[in-house]
Amino acid sequence: MPCCVVGLFGWMFSDALFGGGMFCFRDAAHYYYPLYKFVAEQWAAGHVPLWNPHENLGQPLAGNPTASVFYPGKLVFALPLSYAWAYKLYIMGHVLLAAFAAHRLARHLGASVEAAGCCAISYAFSGNVLFQYANVVFLVGAAWLPLALLTADRTLLQRSARWAVALGAVLAMMILGGDPQMAYNAGLLAALYALLLWLEDIRCKAATRDRGKHPAVNGGGFARCKLRPVLLALAAAIGFVLAAVQILPSVEFAHRSTRQPAPIADRLLGRLEPGTHHEHTYQFSVAPWRLAEYVWPNVAGRRFPVHRRWLEVIPAEGRIWTPSLYMGILPLLLALSAMRLCRGDARTRWLSWATVLSAAASFGWYALGWLALEMHVDAGVGAPFGGLYWLITLALPGYGRFRYPAKLLVVAALGLSVLAARGWDQAAAGSSDRVRRWLLAVGGLSMLLAIVALGVRPFWAGWLRGVEADMVFGPIETAGAFHDLLAALLQTALLCGAFWWLLRKRGRATFSQSSRGQAASNAAAKKLHVPFVMLVLVAVDLAVANRWMIVCAPAGLWREESELAAAIKQRE
Repeated sequence: MPCCVVGLFGWMFSDALFGGGMFCFRDAAHYYYPLYKFVAEQWAAGHVPLWNPHENLGQPLAGNPTASVFYPGKLVFALPLSYAWAYKLYIMGHVLLAAFAAHRLARHLGASVEAAGCCAISYAFSGNVLFQYANVVFLVGAAWLPLALLTADRTLLQRSARWAVALGAVLAMMILGGDPQMAYNAGLLAALYALLLWLEDIRCKAATRDRGKHPAVNGGGFARCKLRPVLLALAAAIGFVLAAVQILPSVEFAHRSTRQPAPIADRLLGRLEPGTHHEHTYQFSVAPWRLAEYVWPNVAGRRFPVHRRWLEVIPAEGRIWTPSLYMGILPLLLALSAMRLCRGDARTRWLSWATVLSAAASFGWYALGWLALEMHVDAGVGAPFGGLYWLITLALPGYGRFRYPAKLLVVAALGLSVLAARGWDQAAAGSSDRVRRWLLAVGGLSMLLAIVALGVRPFWAGWLRGVEADMVFGPIETAGAFHDLLAALLQTALLCGAFWWLLRKRGRATFSQSSRGQAASNAAAKKLHVPFVMLVLVAVDLAVANRWMIVCAPAGLWREESELAAAIKQRE
């Protein structure tokens, strides 16, 4: 498993590791690079970086969560390295932390080594996590999220105050790292788990009474301190105390910013006034048709470095947070096979509900109000009305101060990846052939769609004539967009066939073990190490699908004087 993660990591970040490149897309280049450099220089000079005189005529640094002034992970900038290398290691290190933490979570939940490896790869190198290299604070939150779920599980199952403290420490790391929303989400996930465990306790006690037995009654004050809500409150208190140095100035600064709640009538009816924080809250909502990107990598076309995103022919497409949602076809199908919303143990139902709810909330303004507007029905409501994200911002205190529903897909990515580990072990045990049937169905559908795509190719350019040019990457390249579509369909079809054959081979080996004894099984395993081959294919799948999203430019460009700065000097 480690060789798959290391090999995939080296391939994904080869430009930064071996080519002297620097991350150059979105905020990674123009925002976080100079911001973290200023913070590092202030610490190196012996000053606590509390104030930034270079932005908006001066503003507090401690009150800006994205500066992550007090995050312990920033100690990497104190190493005897150039700033450029420290910055790259800071970003890439959190990708590795995401993989390690997801692996540890899966192993904690009982997954085999290979299944936990699948979980680590599909989570850390999924589009929703990997692309956060361009928005570093959200990568930090994603890296710590698996450890938050692990400590929450230990806290609630063992009813352990020690693990509650550990959970609080993980939440504090998220906040100090610049992603308080992910800490909030982790707290909500822990509360959901506590609710499911409570319902399970009620069912167990009812079943015990039906069998004529008397459930044990908990004793005095010490036992009451072991109640799950008390432990969650303890974790929240520990997280607040450890991150107070970031929380308190951030809250004060937020009250002076434009992130103020809209009038209650506008929030209830989902009315969005352009240019307000309430309107920005729902930007980067995920269109429901984008769920196809989970099945076919880059099926909508690549957005950069050349504009190929043909799905923008749909007027309601909206702004895109991550250019791909792909996490591997096998992990997706394994996760769906293991998902249980009503039956199964509390852990499985917890992960399943977390995945479904976070995915539904990521739709943002694609809600009942949006449907009414699309059908030209004047219902007197805005687009977000009736959606899950709309309900969350209304019901949860302070959640409306956060923005961008698409960020919730990181939670869905983790839920799917851990469920994939469970599905992996179930498929390996031969307990169900559901995954093989789905592989045949998805593979066959992909080949059929590829044939249809070839049939409509003569009309392709004319159909995309209405796609507007991107203001950064120019007009759409129709030939490249078709290539992406066809490649996505063929890649999924070929992989479905390969995984179907490997699972069939694995099933025969399992049957061999049960019918002919251990010797025959060992011989089959030596002939073909099916789990390892499957894991390598999952890594190759993601390497081919998501490598293009890591964009670098020569690091020397950051040391050169910009044209704007040179022009200003000439006028002085």
